[in-house]
Amino acid sequence: MEVRRINGGPERVYTVVFADGEDPIHGLEAFARAEGMAHGTLTAIGTLRRAVVGVCDGRRQGYDRIPVERAVDVVLLVGDIDDTAGRPELRLRTVLGTRGGQVVAGHLLEAEVRSILEVTVSQGAPKKKPRHVPQRAGGEWLCSRAGRLSAFG
Repeated sequence: MEVRRINGGPERVYTVVFADGEDPIHGLEAFARAEGMAHGTLTAIGTLRRAVVGVCDGRRQGYDRIPVERAVDVVLLVGDIDDTAGRPELRLRTVLGTRGGQVVAGHLLEAEVRSILEVTVSQGAPKKKPRHVPQRAGGEWLCSRAGRLSAFG
């Protein structure tokens, strides 16, 4: 993992580059802890060797895990970093494209980089969130990566 700070103003911006074989989720968590990052947003492009994508199953309050055991392009990876429990927590959403043009989309739960993954992280003020989080939406429970109920799942 290589980190470069590209803006030092009130909103700090970093480029975090992961190389072949690295785990970007654990790397981003370690980066956020090292920088003392309580709030931030991120975007990324690159390729993955393998991944696990989660799609919310509100009835059981968890994720259906979709293993992706082939090389894919990261068509879209967006997320945020939020320090809600005394440590940075990532919420990552992705669209992965396969060689045949199919896509897999959902929450990025696991990943291994193939070649390179370049992540741009912006650290800024926390975003305002609703004070009341509904427990149900459309008759289904809502999910979050940590397994808690959330409207931001």
